[in-house]
Parts: sequence; structure tokens; C-alpha cells
Amino acid sequence: MSKSYLRNLASYAFVALPLCISTIPHINFSPIWDGAIYAQCVIQSVSEGFTLWTLNCANHPSIAGLLTPAIAYKLSGGALWSIHATNLLLAMCAIWCFLGILNSLFPETSQAERTVGAACLAAMPVISASVLHTNADHGVLVFSVMFLYALLKKIRWLVFLASAALPLTKEIGLGVWLIILGSYALTTITRRDGNIVEKLKKIFYFWPALIAPVTFWWYASGRSARGFPILQPPMPGESSTVLREALSLSPLDPVMKSYLSSMFALNFSWILTLVIFCGLLVWAVRWAFGAVSESGRIRRELIVILFISLLVLLTRFKTFANVRYFLPIFPVTLLAAFLALRSVVPWKGIRILVLGVIFVLFEASSFRLIDPLSKRIYGTFMFGKNEMLEMTSLTGECCDRGRDQIVYNTEFTYIDHLTSDLLADLKPSESLPIVIPNNAQFFFLRGILGSDPPRRVAISRPDVIPVPVFISPIADSPTKRAPEQVIWLDLPNIYGENEFKALLSTYKVLEEKVYTRHGYELHAKIMQRL
Repeated sequence: MSKSYLRNLASYAFVALPLCISTIPHINFSPIWDGAIYAQCVIQSVSEGFTLWTLNCANHPSIAGLLTPAIAYKLSGGALWSIHATNLLLAMCAIWCFLGILNSLFPETSQAERTVGAACLAAMPVISASVLHTNADHGVLVFSVMFLYALLKKIRWLVFLASAALPLTKEIGLGVWLIILGSYALTTITRRDGNIVEKLKKIFYFWPALIAPVTFWWYASGRSARGFPILQPPMPGESSTVLREALSLSPLDPVMKSYLSSMFALNFSWILTLVIFCGLLVWAVRWAFGAVSESGRIRRELIVILFISLLVLLTRFKTFANVRYFLPIFPVTLLAAFLALRSVVPWKGIRILVLGVIFVLFEASSFRLIDPLSKRIYGTFMFGKNEMLEMTSLTGECCDRGRDQIVYNTEFTYIDHLTSDLLADLKPSESLPIVIPNNAQFFFLRGILGSDPPRRVAISRPDVIPVPVFISPIADSPTKRAPEQVIWLDLPNIYGENEFKALLSTYKVLEEKVYTRHGYELHAKIMQRL
């Protein structure tokens, strides 16, 4: 094998490594919250007569993103880890495509610089979180990066595959496809020298990309024929505000503040933002003195148009501050920072050092919240001895300190690990049920899967042993007396203080149990009826 081949192989191995390191230790994580909804959809699709239409999960066109996890789940004999493993493989494909994008757009840079730049994307905490938290947005990330890579490398079969898949990831997928294709055509084809006939030929070369509207038409026709809405319907009482939200650009709105913070500040992303800002200043000074170089103009325009267009698209609708909603913009943000860093720092060694520092901070943040600016923006709550971000603080949205909102790195998985430890220890039953606050009931605990060790699950399937769970407060019913003993589960992300005080009116604390892993703690109280 040639040295060039070995260097390329080492680059691809290196950029995949950080994602593997941050996710594989949690590969047995049992899906929770929205992740449990999507996982349940995959399970039902496989077990109840698999068709593509059964993968329209949570009312989203999620067929493309969940098809390979569903196949893996089937082939593995129903192992939940197979869903995460497949999401990891898809994410690695996106990382490898991103490395290819850097190779295409920045051929003059060293291989080491491009490799560390791609590794920064693999180390982003939100990427690791998305691998473990089954969702539709993960597919948008994977196929959008794949689509841009296929266009730059002129791989028509991959253009076809990514174009067909994007409209079948989530509603936003068709918009992302249009932005990528339009940005590429506008900058890489129409802005180059040549007559209009030559440019049209170059555009027509990518005719396989036109499968996207055909795919969406197929999906829309099928949904309509089955009596389902084509797009996810708005939440109750919000239908009249959809157009107003789509046209709103106010950065002072609390939701917009939350969105922008998630994209450009969370978990050291503010370093990328700072680099981009410095790059803009340098460009403005050069432009003012007429010293802007024409070299790299096309790639500069491509990245800028992609960045601005995706920013506008992803901030149009106000829902929840779930960081996964913004997955498509993170690779483009990194491209913009990579470009800006070249303008700000002319020395290769210093650029590699800066990218290396960003890589280390991102990878560390995948495991633990360490960013002081994120703590300042959102505020924190304690999960044992460790801090987590109170992601709902800017908007006051549901629910409490956050459910899916706190899926910004891998720390949320410890809620599952510690709850499983509790179930293995206390063995709840009808005579000793678990009591949880009302806001904790959303796809949190349905039963136990397996016995060595038992795992908490929020999904349903034949081999899941149900766990009796009461929602506080507990009261006698006309037909059944409340249990003599209960287990109060104190979840770190849920405000349960008032419900626990209400429980103290009929129960007293017999024993407190604390379950600990790596400084994360879950507290439970065994309580006796008065």
C-alpha cells in the first residue's frame, strides 16, 4: 500500500474515533422521551408487518433516517443497541463525507489541518447525543452532508440517493435539499466562466437530484391516500401563528435567543462563532482597502449562502429548544469557521493548534458540561455532583428543567443508567410501586427489559416486564386502597418538590437510597403509609 493511501486511511480512522469514544460506552442506553417514541415506532414497524409507511414516526416523514436502524433491529433479533449502532454508523458516514467536503473546498491546506477540522465535527457533543437519542433530525444531518459531498465530488449515484432521502427524513429535509442544491448551482456553476449553454449542461449533469420533489410527491400522495396529514399539524391553538412565525426575524424573541444560543454558543460553539466574527472583520478591512483576493471566491460564496440560508430556514418555527433541531447547520458553521480561520491566522501550525483545542473542548464537552459561557447563559441544576444546563430557562417552556432539551451531550444517559440500577436493587412490584412527578411520566418508565442486568425501558414489546408506576399524588379509589409502601423517585430534571410534599401528607420516609455513577446521583425514598 502507498503512503498516500495509508495517510488517507489514518485520516478516516481518526475522524471517526471521537464519535465512537463518546457513544459506544452508552450503546446499551434505553431510549427515553422523544427517543422512546421513535424507537417504539421502529419496533412496531418491524414486528407488525414492516412497510415503508410504518416508519412515518411521530407524524414526520422519517422513512429514510429510520430505515437502516429498523433493518438492523430486525437482523439483531430485537436488540435496542442495534438502533444506536446503526445511528453511529450513519453519523460516521456523515463525518467521512464532511472530511471529503473539506478536501474538495480546501485542497491547498494540509491533510492534517483538514483531518483535525473534520474531527471537530465528530467531537461535537450534539452529534454524540443525536446518535444515542433516536430522532428524525439525525437523518437530515446525515443526508444533507452526504448531498453536499456528492455534489462537490460529482458522484451522481450519491446525489440521487441523498436527494431521494432528504424529503423522507423530516419536513425540513426538502428545504435543506433545495438550499444545498441552489447554493451549489448558484456559486459553483453559474458564477464560473462560460456561456449559458455550457452552464446549463453542467446543471443538467446533476439531473438525478431532481428525484427529491418526486420522492416528496410520492410521500405526500401516499399519506393523503391513507387519510393522514402530509405535514405534521401545528400544535393546538398555534395554527394561526404559523405564517407570522415564518416571517418573524426578531432576535429579541426569547425563543430566537434560545435557538441562536443553541447554534452559536452551546458547548464551546461560541469559539467557532468568535472565529467567524474575526474572519468577517478581516474580510471587511480588506474589502475597504480593495484587497479582497479572488482566490477561493466561489467556496467563500458557497459557504456564506449555505450558512445564511440554513440559519433562516431553521429558525422559522417556534417549537422547543431541542438542540437536535439545528443539526444541519453545525457542519456549515464549522466550514465557515475553517474558512475564517485561514483569513485570521496565516500560519498552518497555529491553525492546527486552534482546531486541536476546539476538538479537545468539544470532545470533553461530549462527556461533561465544562463550558462556563453555556452555564452563564442557561443556568444549571445539579445532577448529583455534576452540573447540567437548565435549557428551558430562556423560554420557560415545557417541561421543568428540560427533557429532550437536555439532550445536548451524553450526560442525559445517566438518568437511564441510574434508574436501571434502582430497578435492579429495589425490584418494584404492585405492593411496592414507583411514584414519580406528573411531568416525569412522558415516555420515561414502562417496564424492565432483560434480567442480567435489568434495563429500564419506555417502550412496549412482549418481553418487557411492566413496572407499576403511580403519578403523584396518590389517593385511595373506591375500588382500591393506595399501597402501604411506595418508592418516590426524585428525578434531577423534574420539579417534584410540591408533589413530594403532598405525598408526605399520607406517607412517611422509611429509607433513602442513593445510586451513583461517575458523580451522577439518583435519589429514591422508600415510604410507608401513615
